[in-house]
Amino acid sequence: MRLPARSPVATVLLLAVAVACSCAATIGRPWGASAWAAATVVGAALWRCPPRALSLRLSLLVVFWLTSVAALALVRSRHEGPLVALPLLGAPVPQRGLRFLTDVVLKSGLTVTWVTAMAARMSQTDFLRGLNGLPLPVAVASVTYLAVSSLTRVRDDVCQLVRAREARGRARGWLAVSTSAAMARSLMVLCATQAERQAFALAARGFAGRFPTSGVSRPSLLAWAVLPLGAALVWLVRLA
Repeated sequence: MRLPARSPVATVLLLAVAVACSCAATIGRPWGASAWAAATVVGAALWRCPPRALSLRLSLLVVFWLTSVAALALVRSRHEGPLVALPLLGAPVPQRGLRFLTDVVLKSGLTVTWVTAMAARMSQTDFLRGLNGLPLPVAVASVTYLAVSSLTRVRDDVCQLVRAREARGRARGWLAVSTSAAMARSLMVLCATQAERQAFALAARGFAGRFPTSGVSRPSLLAWAVLPLGAALVWLVRLA
């Protein structure tokens, strides 16, 4: 089920507010972060977020956090300040690094939850209608749409690289590190090549800097009310 065609502008505004609040959440302000995390759970339930896709993406964040914390425990500097002993790790971890990693995973998890929930209910055409309905500079709206629409291709490229690596056998130890670096380099080359190809294709079709869409409506007063409410929410999440 998708959102009605008349509401893409309000949906894009709501998504922008949700991402801003998620980025403002920090473990240094536990009340604000906890309140926004609870709001995120309620919002994901109301938007009928697909549980399978969300659990897969959040599990990758958990793996990233565990791997990074283990790396912090193995590679420590004498100038990193106080240490924190984690019961399951068996080795102290720098408090500053642990807090930074936890903040990154917290912000990423909240953002991923909102994006996953809203992406399941809004197509790329609705997203483009929402951008065109906002009083944004033409270049900002076009670049934002191109960046979002390119994420699917980047994901497909990553999956293709991983399948090709697994077909040749799993790498272990330092070979895995060098393999990951080679895959990242290949991904950067693929992204640059695709961006160049897309730019040439747009220029050949007479792209004038804006993607026109039909049925675009200007934001209503109710949609504009999202902005001051969103600013208040960001302030509360950041300072609570």
